[in-house]
Amino acid sequence: MKRVYAVQRFTMKSFIRMRMGLVVMVVLLIGVLGIPQGIKHNGSAEGFVQVYLTYTLGYVVMVMGLTTLWLGCGLLSRGD
Repeated sequence: MKRVYAVQRFTMKSFIRMRMGLVVMVVLLIGVLGIPQGIKHNGSAEGFVQVYLTYTLGYVVMVMGLTTLWLGCGLLSRGD
């Protein structure tokens, strides 16, 4: 279990050092607030919620996946 915590601590240090947190928060905020404005729905509250959840959750999963990939590659290439 100590190894898992060591990897977690190392990853968080690199995440902060690379200033990825701020970039990811800005990208997520822009996407989550901007996507529903650009997509049409049928005008009902149910339609809006369905579009909002479907597209924003997909966007968040994509951004977080790319962030994980970026951070993992950065950690492996440094060898800190």
